[in-house]
Amino acid sequence: LGSCVSVCLWDRRKATGAINHYLLPRGYEEKSLRCGPIAIARLIGEMRALGSGPGDLQAKLFGGAWILATRQREDHIGALNVRLARDELAREGIPIAAEDVGGNRGRKIVFHTESGIALVKKL
Repeated sequence: LGSCVSVCLWDRRKATGAINHYLLPRGYEEKSLRCGPIAIARLIGEMRALGSGPGDLQAKLFGGAWILATRQREDHIGALNVRLARDELAREGIPIAAEDVGGNRGRKIVFHTESGIALVKKL
């Protein structure tokens, strides 16, 4: 992950999880999974289809870095991606249990869907 974001959802009751990865907060192709609102809605929808109830899910957020060599701006695409994820999860009533976002380094994520454990390596 660089400026893109991954949302990990985990259902404590069912001991199952899922992860997504999106590039843009909005725009581009509004029906594309590369856009945050579509990717997050699909992730939540898939977990609900597996039987996750409203209070069963928790989220972990990763990414949203500023990886360019130029001076960081407050409204860079990584920050917008993170803000969008927080807003969408809050709107759905899904708490964020952990996050590693921002900064100026990329990340590699390993998400264990059976335990909800997420491992992060900064690059």
